[in-house]
Amino acid sequence: MKRKQFIKYGGLLAGSLLLPASSADEDHPTPESLVKKSLDEKMEEIEELTKENKEVRKRLTVLKEDRETLSSLIIDDLNRMDFSGHPFYPRIRVFEPYLDAAIEQYRNIFPVDKLMMIEMAEVESGLGRKVISRAGAAGLFQFIPETGRRMGLHIEKDEDYDRASHIRPRRQALQQRMKHELRSLEKRIRRSIKGHSFPDRESFLAHLKKGGKNARWYTQGWQKLEDDALKLAALQNEEHDSLQRYRRHLYLLKHLPEKKRDSYDERFNPEKSTVAAVHYVAILLKRAKGNYMEMLSMYHADDTYLGIKPLEINVKHIERTVSLYLRRKARLLKANYGMIVRTSPTIEPMKKRLM
Repeated sequence: MKRKQFIKYGGLLAGSLLLPASSADEDHPTPESLVKKSLDEKMEEIEELTKENKEVRKRLTVLKEDRETLSSLIIDDLNRMDFSGHPFYPRIRVFEPYLDAAIEQYRNIFPVDKLMMIEMAEVESGLGRKVISRAGAAGLFQFIPETGRRMGLHIEKDEDYDRASHIRPRRQALQQRMKHELRSLEKRIRRSIKGHSFPDRESFLAHLKKGGKNARWYTQGWQKLEDDALKLAALQNEEHDSLQRYRRHLYLLKHLPEKKRDSYDERFNPEKSTVAAVHYVAILLKRAKGNYMEMLSMYHADDTYLGIKPLEINVKHIERTVSLYLRRKARLLKANYGMIVRTSPTIEPMKKRLM
């Protein structure tokens, strides 16, 4: 090596050896140290966010408790109102003491609005204690036998109703399948027509054959729909006949003396049916977290309908219940406290949300 090169490279090497290790690391950090530093910063951020989230959760818990306490106090105030201003108070007076006692009894499950219970009974049975529906529901709050037994009511088993209960899910499943099949068949027909119009089925089949298309999907699909329609009619007739015999039995039952009638079916007893209804509504409200719309959906369909839109047939009942509740509430608040509450003449937004 030449002298000049030795001085050049040897000086650089000597300078690097004389530098302390710490200053070398600061000027030229290793990838491992950079990753560690980044992880430490991220961990600090996560710890700060966790602390903030804990504080937010604590505040939300306190606010939720305050809201529940406030809503409970509001319901208590509404329940203490004088209901003599209700247009159907003579009928309400028959079961009002049982209603007040049941609301207080099941308060620990969830606070229940007394006026909502009254309006539910008004929509369900017209506040009649011995009303029987076409579906086999009976009493003030129109319990079907399964729900009534689950809430502790004594209801004797009946072969006709049991037969109808077994037919109902088969009939509903067949109806849903037919709707799906008809919808898919209509889509295929629209694609095949392409702007043409046909007076009857034969001309449409001739159009398919003329175009060289296979018409088997149409004939088989239509034949399957016709067969299913015959099966559906048979199931509907069988279910209708079974329920009609069961209703005939209930009509005879409701004219018996009270003690003898209760030994067969306690749904006609205003005290026991009211207590069972308040208990059931308190359970549903707890499941729905105080949401009365979801509670009504489950009450009219099944308690498994949490978060599911109600059936179309039940939307009218729910709409009528809420509409009556708002009108009666405004009337009672004016009579008791002189408050004028404006209620919307229509509840279309609520109906859209339900549908």
